[in-house]
Amino acid sequence: MHVPPPMHLDHTCPFLMLTVQIESDPYMGMLYVSHIHSGILCVGNVLWALDAEGQTVSEGKVKKIFARKGLERIEKDAAGAGEIVSVAGVKNAGPPLSKLIELRRPGVLHLGVLLEMLRKEGFELAVGLPKAVIIPDPDAEGRMLEPIEECTVLIREEYAGAVVQKLTIRKGEMVSYETNEEGWVKAVMDIPARGLIGYMAGEFGNNVHGQGTISHIFKAYMSYCGAIDTGRNGALISMAAGEMSGYVLALLQARRTMFIGLGEQVYPGMIISESSKPLDLHLNPCVKKQLMNIRSVIADDKIVLSPPRAMLLEEMLAYVGDDELVEVTPGRVRLRKVGGKRRR
Repeated sequence: MHVPPPMHLDHTCPFLMLTVQIESDPYMGMLYVSHIHSGILCVGNVLWALDAEGQTVSEGKVKKIFARKGLERIEKDAAGAGEIVSVAGVKNAGPPLSKLIELRRPGVLHLGVLLEMLRKEGFELAVGLPKAVIIPDPDAEGRMLEPIEECTVLIREEYAGAVVQKLTIRKGEMVSYETNEEGWVKAVMDIPARGLIGYMAGEFGNNVHGQGTISHIFKAYMSYCGAIDTGRNGALISMAAGEMSGYVLALLQARRTMFIGLGEQVYPGMIISESSKPLDLHLNPCVKKQLMNIRSVIADDKIVLSPPRAMLLEEMLAYVGDDELVEVTPGRVRLRKVGGKRRR
């Protein structure tokens, strides 16, 4: 059976391509991927990148043209209308990189693996608090439904009380509770998905001292259970840019767990520690100790600094509040307040 070639493709018109995807190559830099709408493109041609209004934003000479055969990338000297290619050599020819993306799925969404993959590929993201997808009840006007998970924990008996208490505070309801002669407890609870988001990453491991497992599976959409109070305090927020001072660090660490260490770069809006009170506190962590020509035994004591709390990406996602963001960059992962000035 003969399939005629498409008639709407014109190789005689000027070259035109709308970038729909951007790839990264360690040797050639950015590769712009798209379907060629018209014309012919050859290595060495000069291209102009246009914005939505048709204004030129950059230009460059085509260094490489790649097509694909299956998963294999094939280099070409030229490509024409109708082909899907990757083009190297032009800067700023892609769509805006600052985008708001919302990911949804039933149950608890594990973002850690996805974000780590994007981070290793060179992307920079600001991630907000994961939230459950709440939907209206089709059978009752004005009532909302939220996803409920069936949560199963297998833990030592001496830690069961703390775990059950934490899950109950997060609106969990006991379904079954079994013990055996070896001192292990298996508890099954129904709990809102949003109640698990801030508990599984690090708090559960601390409660059971590494001696337990927790698993969950989506059960059903049920009536909204109300607000969940996790009891988290406010945050200490930097109001200056510079290096973290050992003088300030020694004063703060007495009753707080610090998130950053001596000499680390801070910027306005960056969260450096958890506050001892429910309210947020803004401070200048870059203040140096004033030098004096008077010596005393107390003033010249050595400052002993404790290591900061090193949180994994998933722990930060569990810790972050409604008005906070996890700033994910290839170099660092930080916490900051919404509206704070971002710094690379």
